[in-house]
Amino acid sequence: MTTLRPAPRGAHRLAHHATKTALAVGSTLANAAVVALGATMLWLTAGTTVITGDGTQLTVIFFCCALLHALATVLLHRLSRASEMTATLVAVIALSAGVALLVAFYLLTGLYFSGWVAAFASLFVAASSVVSAIIGILMASTGRWILHLIPTAAGMAGFVITNELWLSNGLLVGLLLFEVGFVVCGRFFTMIFLVAGPDVLTGGTVYRDRRAR
Repeated sequence: MTTLRPAPRGAHRLAHHATKTALAVGSTLANAAVVALGATMLWLTAGTTVITGDGTQLTVIFFCCALLHALATVLLHRLSRASEMTATLVAVIALSAGVALLVAFYLLTGLYFSGWVAAFASLFVAASSVVSAIIGILMASTGRWILHLIPTAAGMAGFVITNELWLSNGLLVGLLLFEVGFVVCGRFFTMIFLVAGPDVLTGGTVYRDRRAR
């Protein structure tokens, strides 16, 4: 009778690191998709003040952005089951760097559309990071919530730098309502996924509960 041998410890470690990398990349790409989809579709359909466009189209864009943001957050939660600090740093670095790159591209090129994308991304990063910081405070996350203030500051700075895109044309209120709304809605979807979603998404059976360690 053939006895199955356990996989070498090195193989487990390699698989563990590969999983963490995939989760980090997946979360980053999902948030990037929020910006790409949201900014492009609003540019094409939103009317003069974001919320004056076609109601059906705005609703579809809103929920697509919310679901993509929820996916990014769920993947980060899965990553946090392996390392909370790694998950926090992935979010902080990816969001801050994304804003910096988009704003820098706008300043270098002066292209109006690139400025619109940078403004959209900056507000999204600021809103999502504020929500993450608030959740961290409520969850008593041992001070890690302070790190979320870095992308919050980056997002606010980027939004101020791109003020010519929204300051005097009536876009500010609509943009705030749309982006803050889909971020909050996305976190609500995240809560549903984490409570009722399959373990393949939440990581419920992949990493051991820290309380058992």
